[in-house]
Amino acid sequence: MPLPRKVVREAIVNAVTHRDYSLGAKVRVFQFDDRLEVMSPGGLPNSVTVEKVKVSYSIHRNPLIAKFMENLRYVDGLGRGIPMVFRTMRGLGAPAPEIHADESQVRLVIPFAPTT
Repeated sequence: MPLPRKVVREAIVNAVTHRDYSLGAKVRVFQFDDRLEVMSPGGLPNSVTVEKVKVSYSIHRNPLIAKFMENLRYVDGLGRGIPMVFRTMRGLGAPAPEIHADESQVRLVIPFAPTT
C-alpha cells in the first residue's frame, strides 16, 4: 500500500527543516519494499528527545527555514507533523513509525501498511 502523500511530504519537509546544515551532509530518502526511511543530518537539538517529538514538541534549529516552509504552506502547525505521521499510519493499521537519533543523524522509519 502506498504511503499517504501528506505522510511522505511531512517526513521530507521535517528532515529538510530541522537538519544540521553545518555538517554538509544531505537528507537521504530510501524506499524499500516494506518501508520508507528518511535520514536527516545532525542529532536532535537542545532538550529535544525522541519521545518529545512523538507528542508534539519542537525546537527549531533553523527558524528561518521553518518560517519559510510555513509560508509555503508545507507546514500547517509547528510541532504537529510527526504526531500526524504516527496517527495516520496507526489509522491505516500499519506498524508504528520509528525514530532513531544519535549525534550524527535522525532517521525516521515509516513501515507500509499491510496489504490484505
